[in-house]
Amino acid sequence: MRRLLALLILLGFAPSARADWREDVDRALAQVAASRRDLAVPATYSEADSFRIPLVSRWMEDPLAVPGSLGGIARAMERGGEGAAKAWRSVLGRGSAMGALPAEFDDLSRSGKPGGHAGRWEELPETVRLAVQTALSAMDLARARRSEAFDPLSKREVEFVRVRACSLLINETGIEDKSLFEIHRGELRHVALADSLLRICARLDRQALRDMVQLGALGSERAGAALGDGPMDATEWKLDKPKKNAPREGPGGVVEGSIAFWGKSDLGAVVIGGPERNVYRGSFAVIVDPGGDDLYELDGAAAGGPSFQWIHDAAGNDVYRGRGDGALGAGYFGVGLLEDAGGDDLYEAGRFSLGSGFFGFGSLVDRGGDDRYFADLASEGSAAFGLGVLSDEGGDDLYQCRLMSQGFGYVQGVGVLHDRDGDDVYLARQAYTDVLRYDDESLTLCQGCGFGERPFASGGIGILHDEAGNDSYSADVYGQGTAFWWAVGALIDDAGNDHYDAQQYVQGAGIHLSLGYLLDSSGDDRYAAWSCAQGCGHDLGTGLLLDLEGVDMYASSDLSQGAGNANGNGLVVDLSGADGYMALNQRTSQGYGNPRRDTQSLGVLVDLAGRDLHAPNGADAQVWTGTTRGAVMDAPAEGPGLEASSSVNVPYEERGYSVEEFFLMAAAGEPRFREWQARGVKELADRPERSIPFLVTRLSTPIARERHTTKDIFRLIGRSGIEPLAAALATADEDGRATGAWIL
Repeated sequence: MRRLLALLILLGFAPSARADWREDVDRALAQVAASRRDLAVPATYSEADSFRIPLVSRWMEDPLAVPGSLGGIARAMERGGEGAAKAWRSVLGRGSAMGALPAEFDDLSRSGKPGGHAGRWEELPETVRLAVQTALSAMDLARARRSEAFDPLSKREVEFVRVRACSLLINETGIEDKSLFEIHRGELRHVALADSLLRICARLDRQALRDMVQLGALGSERAGAALGDGPMDATEWKLDKPKKNAPREGPGGVVEGSIAFWGKSDLGAVVIGGPERNVYRGSFAVIVDPGGDDLYELDGAAAGGPSFQWIHDAAGNDVYRGRGDGALGAGYFGVGLLEDAGGDDLYEAGRFSLGSGFFGFGSLVDRGGDDRYFADLASEGSAAFGLGVLSDEGGDDLYQCRLMSQGFGYVQGVGVLHDRDGDDVYLARQAYTDVLRYDDESLTLCQGCGFGERPFASGGIGILHDEAGNDSYSADVYGQGTAFWWAVGALIDDAGNDHYDAQQYVQGAGIHLSLGYLLDSSGDDRYAAWSCAQGCGHDLGTGLLLDLEGVDMYASSDLSQGAGNANGNGLVVDLSGADGYMALNQRTSQGYGNPRRDTQSLGVLVDLAGRDLHAPNGADAQVWTGTTRGAVMDAPAEGPGLEASSSVNVPYEERGYSVEEFFLMAAAGEPRFREWQARGVKELADRPERSIPFLVTRLSTPIARERHTTKDIFRLIGRSGIEPLAAALATADEDGRATGAWIL
């Protein structure tokens, strides 16, 4: 434990000082003759491999100590600079110091000036020349480190890794149309490929690989510092203007618009744009653009583009499109850095793009604006044998992916998606059908997901960290704080009224010797999932859903809301607010654990404040055991809140519900709960004398679904509701009067 504390201090953060909720977990565990020590997973359950991250192993020994660390890791990596690389090295267990930098790195003139084809190098501002030379020097040294990393392999092995390694993460589309035998043959091919590739990758010089990442991060930081944080004044630049505005061809590709310089370096083409609109198409090692609404259509590293690239755009509403895999801030067997200083931007790319580190370091930093990100797989803060960071510092943003993205860490990888502010939408589209479990659900593996290659290689760390705003998260199978095989996945949301929707192995789920966390600090949140969710641990995994405050609703089917299965440990801890817990399967949810392997699985649900409702199990202000290995502890409420349920441990169809509980049912919009929703609406509409006094208290609710539910019920009640509704408007606030007028 002392080594863990020292490491956390080294990274600049420490475990949370608040330990009250852990003590309450201890009291709940005591109800089933267990303690916090029973949450630890002995390493003897699997043989260690050379890819296992030591920090993950230590976290497995005390899973409740981890939440205070995860946000610090995300913050240390959020801007993709040297601090990110140092934190990454420390997480991997090799210390924070790279050792002495090569002496030539401080001699920025060593790279020389790029050979000019248009514009004069000497006429550029000194800050721009210094930034470009710094970036080229760092990337040149990083390229040398890449060669050292692959030196232990033969040329044939290097080619095999470069051509086939990406296949480990690429899933087939249309697999749902294949027969069982075809699917099985595909699995056998994947196992054989993983065995071969990972045996080769075990011989990589990982120290040199880490040096490459740190040199890339340091170069990005120093080059950015040379340019400064403010806008670039290019009004007095001497520009080379094309005749008749025709596209100009040169080294690397085609450029449209005025430019200040275009030349060639050992790493590829270098372009300094003008302050108006430019279009860049092709392969460029360095692009610096001072402004304008620009269009970038750039070749990815997997499609013949540069493996080492630095792009800096100072202003404008820009469009970035990747041509081929490994594009736009992608470290695909190299270093890819993209920084956009402002504007409402659009990013579109395929695989291994938009802040992806695949055997390298990829960083995409957007300083502000309402941005949109679209990618396929292994993108948007994704990494394997490297570091991938996507950081957005402001604006209402849309993130869309298909698989293994939005904070995904594979073998020896740390992937981070960090969003500082704004009302954001995180969407994982259905594209890769999960044929082993469903006909109509898809694998997503995103939004804070760590994943390993069982049984050959332990997984990495994936973190999605959103600091503020009312956010929406949508995933399918595996997502929203989940992990598989000696990995860690975390979704951390610091503030806002958020909505989480997913299917299975989601929302704080640790699966097969791993740790999954969903940590929400504040706001009135809604959690909807199907199974193995909302604080679920399966097969020696641990899952935790920790919600610090707010009026929250949890809806699920089974193995959820504090459920442990097959020696897994699942926990839900809610510190405050009047909360509602709804689970269709009363036996395997809300404090469920079973005995396996001659020992136990533990399920714990702890609610520390607020008047809560539990359906179908339990009641407010009570302690009970869901099974012999499951415990629920709901602390007595202080002040007004939801009424306590009138009966305990009976089927939900037969319970006597309060008005508040019926309203919660009526406002549950997910299709899987339509039977509950119909009953809630009917009960409230059929008994207006009982429901109207409560409904008028919901006129000012900030939750749109509750406002619509209130309107719908009043419409069913009809004329008998007009008089009490009109009377309530006399004392209602502005929002309440608006809703009431809308209903009338």
